[in-house]
Amino acid sequence: MRAYRACLNCRGRKSKCDLDFNNGRPPCRRCQREARECVLGESHRGGRRVRKKPKIEDNPQSSSPASSQTPTLTTPNTQAPRSQPFHSSYDGPQSPGVTWHTPVSATGAGSEPVSRQSGPRNHEDITSADLQNPSDALEILAQVADRADDGESLEGEQQGSRMKIPRPVLGTQDLGPPKMDDRQLYYKPVQDGLIAPEMVYHLFSSYEEFFHPYFPIIPRETFDRARLPWLSRYEPHLFSAILTIASKDNERVHQVCYDHMQQLISMILAGSGANVEAVEAMLLLSQWVSHRPQAEIAVGRGEEDRVAWMYTGTALRLGYFLGIDRTSFKNDYHEDKATFNRKRVVWAACYVCDRQVSVRLGKGFWSRGPGPLSGLKSEDFPTLQPRSTNEDNWALIFQANLELTQIFSNVHDILYASKGHGWKEMLEGRYVKYLDDFRTSIRSWNDVWGTLVCSAHLKASLLLTYDYLRLYVNAFAYQATISRALMFQIDSQHPSNHPLPLINASAPDARFIYEAVDAAKSLLSTFNNFVDPETLRYMPSSYYLFIIYSAVFLYKARSTTTMTEEERTGVRRMIDQTIARLQKASVGANHMGSRYARLIQLLWRKAPIPADQRKVSTSIPPLMDGHLKQHYADPSSLPPGFDPNQGNMGNMEFAPSGTFSWLDLGATWNFATQNNSTSGGSPDDGVMDTGMNLLDMRGMMPDYSLDNPNLIF
Repeated sequence: MRAYRACLNCRGRKSKCDLDFNNGRPPCRRCQREARECVLGESHRGGRRVRKKPKIEDNPQSSSPASSQTPTLTTPNTQAPRSQPFHSSYDGPQSPGVTWHTPVSATGAGSEPVSRQSGPRNHEDITSADLQNPSDALEILAQVADRADDGESLEGEQQGSRMKIPRPVLGTQDLGPPKMDDRQLYYKPVQDGLIAPEMVYHLFSSYEEFFHPYFPIIPRETFDRARLPWLSRYEPHLFSAILTIASKDNERVHQVCYDHMQQLISMILAGSGANVEAVEAMLLLSQWVSHRPQAEIAVGRGEEDRVAWMYTGTALRLGYFLGIDRTSFKNDYHEDKATFNRKRVVWAACYVCDRQVSVRLGKGFWSRGPGPLSGLKSEDFPTLQPRSTNEDNWALIFQANLELTQIFSNVHDILYASKGHGWKEMLEGRYVKYLDDFRTSIRSWNDVWGTLVCSAHLKASLLLTYDYLRLYVNAFAYQATISRALMFQIDSQHPSNHPLPLINASAPDARFIYEAVDAAKSLLSTFNNFVDPETLRYMPSSYYLFIIYSAVFLYKARSTTTMTEEERTGVRRMIDQTIARLQKASVGANHMGSRYARLIQLLWRKAPIPADQRKVSTSIPPLMDGHLKQHYADPSSLPPGFDPNQGNMGNMEFAPSGTFSWLDLGATWNFATQNNSTSGGSPDDGVMDTGMNLLDMRGMMPDYSLDNPNLIF
């Protein structure tokens, strides 16, 4: 027997009323598309409809006005109390929308004339429907099929009514006794006995307390203990994602949750139905990337960014398919307010995740909006507003991160996106005005948000992102300076083994380079002094990577800039402290902190000593020599044998193993683990332990060209 409810409009048209896409709440898909008022009609199924005067022995309450207007699906002997959670008043997933709404007082008689007059109107609506793509055609065919199906059902019901065949009562048959306990979790590992229900409740509490504040995009009612059985049944992707993230420090439980989550993701990729909760699940997984439990990876190599890229891409595709991207614009999407607000937060989070992972990988962006023109402020995220004065204002913190992300996006678009244009900007020095503008934007952000009052761990997360943005902007000048020096060396026909001068205060871009170094040191200092290792354990993966990128950049800057001995000692002490705190934040050898602590350890096991400055001129080539500008402004005119993607800088004898970027953790891993040994000996015999300058080593010449997609510098 069907347990189906339809609004008055769909019932009058004898077509299917699609409430599933809105979690069972009005408006339905058709009313939303046609901007109609969506009112759910009464159920005419299952009950005894009194058409004559009731007999004396009949229950007098059966014909009372109160009972005729309250079609609650309960058994005759038991009635659900009003305080009962909405997820526990029905049994199966056939009709999740039944208990979301209090039925309106419209009578069935009022809806019957509509259905008698809806034939021509229904035909009119179908013929006037938009037909712009094959999907619209399939939608129209589905409407026609649903109308025919509903018409046959209604005709059969009317014939059965005339024959006065007794019908079973719906409440007695479908809801009592329930097939599944309302308090039972609809989660396969629990049903299989792999995880105890108490563990599930514990993991949800842990996630709410430790993980949720860093990325609070899911509704707060998700953590309502009484609502978890409903959540496990009707939002399985979000339910499973939370358990997967919260269990990452328990190897056995995490293995079970991880395997089940992968099955759900496979079903999404295979085309199974999903809603906005699945988008939320993908975004959460992209923020807290789970290592493969059975994979033995001793040293981190940037695989987290690759996994986050895939999760974010899946979330974006699904979000576009569900149409939640239209929530970027105010008053452009008409639906239930709570649903609209939830979708708006999710799509803004899609934008943030897409931009951040694209910046880290140096790839193109995929999501559009909410850009600066949307004008979204903290007031546009009511679900993130504090409920009491003692709570953090997540809406303000979200807006601060959103504005930082927009600056990241602009920097990437202007400086890093176009390889050919960026190469010319780099050689001709025209990027200076962009860097000044971006630095002004960053300072303006700090003036507004630097005094934001919030919890210490959330303030530290903002500071880490702020310092990484400073590093990302100013490090472009570092690359440009090295690129000009290398091009000058090639153009002047110097011997290939002639060392390059160290960058000092006389360099045209010294102010940018020094700020990049300061940003990297400030980021590590914030981590070492204000982020407790226990706190880092629960922070999103991106903050780990900000720390690693800064440590790698300082390694390269230490060997190419003129630091004082005191400054070099301070940097080395800072690196040692960072390694120790990363290890302390780890709960096992496979933990992210442990793996990347090992990477930094290998990279810095003997820090490079700069070349003897007495043998090297400390002058840096000017911004652009006239001949150099004409000769190399076009990448096609580079010397024979120059392949920027191989990092040989015109010499075919250079080994690509030493060409690593501070933004390329895979190449950094290659350099650190192999120690860049060009002689074929053991790693410990490599050139890194010789203390040579990076720019003074054959086989270690980095690729400083923008034509390299990894932006080696």
